[in-house]
Amino acid sequence: MAQGAIYGLCSYIFLHYITKAGQAVTRIDLAYEILAEGQHIARSEIVKQIENDIADGRRPPPMQQILEEMLMEPDETLPADREERMRLWPDNDIRKTVEEHRKFLEGLQEQHGGRGRNS
Repeated sequence: MAQGAIYGLCSYIFLHYITKAGQAVTRIDLAYEILAEGQHIARSEIVKQIENDIADGRRPPPMQQILEEMLMEPDETLPADREERMRLWPDNDIRKTVEEHRKFLEGLQEQHGGRGRNS
């Protein structure tokens, strides 16, 4: 009987930790996927805004302005279904993912923010 209890306890502990390890890998993979989609969305939004301004006969705003607007709400350029995909995540992991996306936008701002009408 004691042997069965020990076997059962060890099995439970093993399954508990292997499940946790699998969730972490899945969460990291999903975070990278969400960030990659967010980068694509951000770039597409920049191009779309510039194309729309040109099509309407307006001069596009400087990249600095476009990126500053994006940085006000960085999660707006993440995938629309991100909340559903991240619903079981700890709040800290969600914040880290949004912060990584903010860093991407800040990097774009450093690379391209000075170009445009005002430079």
